[in-house]
Amino acid sequence: MGLTDDRAVKIIKALEKVKGPLTISEIADRLGLPEQEIYSIILKLERHGLVKRIYDEDFDITRPALTVKWSALKKAEARTTTAQLVASFPPRIGDFKKLCSMYGFIYLIDALEEVIGSARRSLRVMCPYVDTTFTNMLVRADCIRRGLVKVRIISERNSTSRSTLEYIKAILRGVEVKYADVYEGERKVSGVHAKAVIADEDLMLLGSFNLTIRHIATNLDAGVLLRGPAVVAFVKVFDDLWDRLPSF
Repeated sequence: MGLTDDRAVKIIKALEKVKGPLTISEIADRLGLPEQEIYSIILKLERHGLVKRIYDEDFDITRPALTVKWSALKKAEARTTTAQLVASFPPRIGDFKKLCSMYGFIYLIDALEEVIGSARRSLRVMCPYVDTTFTNMLVRADCIRRGLVKVRIISERNSTSRSTLEYIKAILRGVEVKYADVYEGERKVSGVHAKAVIADEDLMLLGSFNLTIRHIATNLDAGVLLRGPAVVAFVKVFDDLWDRLPSF
């Protein structure tokens, strides 16, 4: 899909005609197009800096794709972007919906769903702590559940991650796990601290968060959603580390 695609043009015009932002279903109703088709196109428009997300009082963290709203950027705002800010906010510091809209952040769980849902060939994950909050997202992703996406996860052998990852490896085809922590006796001497989720070689979420309920829903964490040469370079680093790690 190019930016001259008739459907993309119609979406932008529909957003420009209204005073407030619209949900995916509201755009679909106006244009008579399937919601999934609208969602796929609007993500590409966002990556080109032509639309932005709005998190208002109707946003529901359990249904991010359906309840986030979209607004067309004014010509003065529009720009080609390769990085978007991502954050999660603890409830005690205020309304995360307003904070996301005010500062242009994408909410963390929304960004995770986008990266996982974008994977068509491969999903690479690097994170020391992983729990069922993240692995449940993998199970919900159709292409991953059907075994069409090769998933590789680099983590550590802590009590949280190992049981979760061994279970997901057993129930999903195409999931491989390697552990990067190294011990001398009972003392840990090195491990993995980076947190990254990469769809194919196209889209990467990189940040401060572990892939656990605490970091996704209750901590203050930040990151970036990246496209471009940096993603390809990080994939090479990931693959080189993967090849060096032993299989258990």
